[in-house]
Amino acid sequence: MTGKNPDVLTAKRQRTDSLDGDLQDEVASPTRSDNFWIFDGNVILQAQETQFRIHRGVISRHSRVFEDMFSVPQPIDEPLIEGCPVIHLTDAPDDWHNLLTLLYDTNFHTVGREPFSMPMIASMLRLGQKYDLERFRNAALGRLKFHVPTELSRCELLFAGEKLGTAITKGYEFDILAIALELGLKSILPVAYYQCLTNYTLESLLYGILRPDGSKVHLSQATLATLLIGRENIINNIFLHTFHFLKGDPKFFPCATCSSRDVCSVARSRHYETLSLNIKLDAALSGDIDRHIRGFCKYCSSSARTHWYSGRERLWKSLPTYFGLPEWENLKDSEM
Repeated sequence: MTGKNPDVLTAKRQRTDSLDGDLQDEVASPTRSDNFWIFDGNVILQAQETQFRIHRGVISRHSRVFEDMFSVPQPIDEPLIEGCPVIHLTDAPDDWHNLLTLLYDTNFHTVGREPFSMPMIASMLRLGQKYDLERFRNAALGRLKFHVPTELSRCELLFAGEKLGTAITKGYEFDILAIALELGLKSILPVAYYQCLTNYTLESLLYGILRPDGSKVHLSQATLATLLIGRENIINNIFLHTFHFLKGDPKFFPCATCSSRDVCSVARSRHYETLSLNIKLDAALSGDIDRHIRGFCKYCSSSARTHWYSGRERLWKSLPTYFGLPEWENLKDSEM
C-alpha cells in the first residue's frame, strides 16, 4: 500500500484558519491530552477536539501514511501552535490515546504478546488499517482471531465451556461485531455472530448489554436483524445436521447392531422431546454429546457419536451462510 487512501488523506490535514463571527463562538476549544502533550514534540495531532503533541519521527516510523504526509513540504504561512503544525483527524480521541500508549509507554517488541484489552485491540485495528500501521494491525488481528477462532477444532474449547479468550471478549461481543463489520474482517464474523447468540438472551440482543466498564452498548438495527435471521436458521438446522440421528429416521437409529432396540428407541424419543422443547443454540456446535446419548446401548452410542460429529461438521460448514455471508473459503478480510 502506498498510503494514498483518499478517505484518510482528506481527513488527515486541514488548515487551522480561525472562523469569523458568531460561528467561531460555537466551535469547542480543543483540549490538550494530559498524557501525550510532550514538551519537545514537533507535531500536533488533533483528534476531534483533543490535541496530542508528539514526535513526527515516532509516528512516521510505523505509518506509511504519516511518512508520506511529512515528506510533502507544508505552506510557509501555515498556522502553528508552539511552533508545531496541527493535523486534524476525525478519529476518536480514545483510539489515539490507546495507540500512543503503545508507541510511547509499551515495549514495542512485546506488542504481539501483551494481554491487551478489547478497546485497545479495537484501536489498533481501526487506526492500523486507516493509517497503515501494519505491525499493530497484524498483532491486533492475530490476537482477536485467537479469541474469536475461525476453525472448528479451536472453537471446540470455546463451545465446550473452556472460556477461551473470555478475559478480553466478555462484554465486548457487540463491539467485536461492530469493528469486524466496519473494517471488513469477514473471517471472524460467523463466530462473532454465534457468540452473541449463545452468550446473550433475546432481551439483551434487543435492549443492549453492559460492557465491563459499565457503559451500555446496543446493536445496530441491521446487525440485530442479521442475528435474528441467523438464530432462526441455526434452530432450523440443528436437527437437520447436528442431531439428525434423534429424529427417528430408521436409516440412522437404532443402529443395525443395536442390542436393545426398545430401550434405545425410548431414550431417543426422550432426548428428542427434551431438546425440541428447550433448544439451546450452543448445542449446535457444542463439544458435549454425552448428555444427548444417555440410555443408548454401546452400539447406538457409538453410531450416534459418529453421526453427531459429521452433522456438526456440516453445520459448521454452513454457519456463515446462516448470517448471509459467503462460505468459509470465500470469507476474505479486507486488505489495508
